[in-house]
Amino acid sequence: FSEKLFAQTPNFNWFPAAGAGTLACAPVNLIFTGSYTGSPAPTSWNWNFGCGIPNTSTQQNPGLISFPVCGTCIVTLTLNNGSTDVDSVVIHCNPTACFTLSPSVACEGTTFNFSSSCTNSGNGNPLTYLWDFGNGASSTQPNPSYNGYNAGGCYSGVLVVTNNWGCQDDTTIQNAVCVTEPNSSTDNIVNDLLLSK
Repeated sequence: FSEKLFAQTPNFNWFPAAGAGTLACAPVNLIFTGSYTGSPAPTSWNWNFGCGIPNTSTQQNPGLISFPVCGTCIVTLTLNNGSTDVDSVVIHCNPTACFTLSPSVACEGTTFNFSSSCTNSGNGNPLTYLWDFGNGASSTQPNPSYNGYNAGGCYSGVLVVTNNWGCQDDTTIQNAVCVTEPNSSTDNIVNDLLLSK
């Protein structure tokens, strides 16, 4: 009887709650399922999800577990006979998107210099970039220069960064660029916006 009791061997699997192929980028919800080989059936299941996560479970299939931060989490499943299955669950870090530009107010045809200003050290470098200049134009350069604002007005700038794990972040600056037309009412619009900032 004791030999059969200790023949139980636990196993577990996990996958992103959003479905197969979804990246595990923090914060993320993962679904855990437990199984075993041997006999008789386990009478207890004890989970520890690592990474300081307070959640534990005594269910064979604990379901949805939240991982709020990135890192390597050591997950342990222990059966009533003391046998365990241990595996590392890697939660990838998100990059951080932020940028500066110069100038922010200028005449039509001026070259505006956009600069991604986050270092993202350890967050999955190298990064890929996607800029939206607010007028239908875009760029994939880290620090693009753009002179295609041919109509007066103010334009929002958007930057999306993606790391080599596929995790993303984005940021938007409303009215990042204001372009003036000589001798037009646009000058008044721009001046009003500057005074309101």
